[in-house]
Amino acid sequence: MLIVGGGASGLAAAVTAAEKGLSVALLEKNHVPGRKILSTGAGKCNFSNVSVSEPDYNPAAAAFIKTAYAVCPPSSVTDFFSGLGLEYVEKEKGRLYPRSMNAKDVADVLINRLDSLHGNGDAQDGTGKTADVGHFRHRYQHCADNEYPVRKN
Repeated sequence: MLIVGGGASGLAAAVTAAEKGLSVALLEKNHVPGRKILSTGAGKCNFSNVSVSEPDYNPAAAAFIKTAYAVCPPSSVTDFFSGLGLEYVEKEKGRLYPRSMNAKDVADVLINRLDSLHGNGDAQDGTGKTADVGHFRHRYQHCADNEYPVRKN
């Protein structure tokens, strides 16, 4: 599976796909995945909100939001991050932050999970299939245009 973008969504998609035994390649324009996470919420990373519901969105997007919430309810975000070992706290207006109030912890749980699944690209995923994700922190090469790093196999 090819995932374009190593931000929060791209990393979460890579974790989910790798946990299902898929081979994953991640394209990221920054020198390391998860870099943009570090600047979210003034470095605290408000990664979700327990108070947001369908009516909080633009009415023009109502059909999309209803479908998105049916497939991925907001509670699935907290379940996902709890499963990665992230401890979090609820602050004003239902905003969720890592307990440390440090965005790096959000990036780290995602990257560490990928590392634990596939260390150096040779890990077994529990089904006997060899995974091919590699070590996301250090194994990148530039694409042909030398603008976007690509994870090496």
